[in-house]
Amino acid sequence: VSTQSTGAYVNAITKWFSVLLPMVETFLYRNGGPIIAVQIENEYGISGIGNCDKKYLQFLLDENQKYLGSDVIYYTLDNKNVVRLECGNLPGMLKALDFGPDKIPRYQFQMLRKYQPHGPLINAEFWTGWFDQWGDEKHA
Repeated sequence: VSTQSTGAYVNAITKWFSVLLPMVETFLYRNGGPIIAVQIENEYGISGIGNCDKKYLQFLLDENQKYLGSDVIYYTLDNKNVVRLECGNLPGMLKALDFGPDKIPRYQFQMLRKYQPHGPLINAEFWTGWFDQWGDEKHA
């Protein structure tokens, strides 16, 4: 699926968020729920390289804020390098990494700190192995 800031994809997101996000809002921390932060995109920097559609990312943030408010912590998640972090994020937005036990956290967070000088250092997706896809070699 192509992530573009216009077209059928954005219309589908708009429709889905109008159903999903009001349900999520009930579970925000400010309402006594367990949700303390909301990830607006996952590894867009990987798929967005060469595209880096900031209008798309802004659209996602705007849609989330429409239903959840501006007092929520929003973040994006990317991995491996600063180019991906730049492409997959909006200025001023919290950035998180994903990596597994084969990476040294100190080095991963040093890379993140170069791009995000302040704020928490977060690994939002710590994977302990790899997933299997139907028909591919087994990893798990």
